[in-house]
Amino acid sequence: MWWKECKDLQEEIVAMRRELHKIPELGFNYRKTREFVVKKLDEIGIPYTLSEKDSSVIATMKCGRPGKGSRSSCRHGCPSNHGRYGSFL
Repeated sequence: MWWKECKDLQEEIVAMRRELHKIPELGFNYRKTREFVVKKLDEIGIPYTLSEKDSSVIATMKCGRPGKGSRSSCRHGCPSNHGRYGSFL
């Protein structure tokens, strides 16, 4: 079912992650990362809100069932220890 659909997107998602990691931005101002994310959200038609305080992007995705959403944080190009999930995407 949906697992195959997700699996079919894996190459595209990995490519996006690799592209993001070519944009090293330190600190809390992720201007180029924000531009990348906004461009991708526009391409797939997901509505979003941009923070006026920082470079945050809040996307609104409607799913088949009600429930809590998820949050993602970007720290691309920064030295870090990704632990056991480092090569997941």
